[in-house]
Amino acid sequence: LDIDIYKNEPRVLLHERQSNPEGWRGTKISVVIEGNWKNYRKKILSYMRQLAVITPYASFAFSFRAPEKQRCVELQFDRRAEKCPPLPTEVKHHPSSVNNLIVESLINHARGGTTLVSLLTRQLSCISKP
Repeated sequence: LDIDIYKNEPRVLLHERQSNPEGWRGTKISVVIEGNWKNYRKKILSYMRQLAVITPYASFAFSFRAPEKQRCVELQFDRRAEKCPPLPTEVKHHPSSVNNLIVESLINHARGGTTLVSLLTRQLSCISKP
């Protein structure tokens, strides 16, 4: 999976369907990451807990397998809500939050013949036509 940051859309690099004899619903994501577990354990576990808090409509399982059995970690965060929130809406950039990279991106993705006034009023919030 990759993300197109200009369109804010995912690009699926590999998609596989698996049998579902248990009848579960949703998406299962499995990731293998190499790193220094000893130094980053607290941060990773904190992130998983925060993720469970902000997404009460999802279930998470976290598993860390170590060569020594006493160092293995298994966490399960169960769903606490049945209803998903409404989809987010896209908002315009606030003028105080844009930098030269965002302005350059807005200009590059503007249609030909767009004036500066129309670019600013269409792409930034709190700016109205004179």
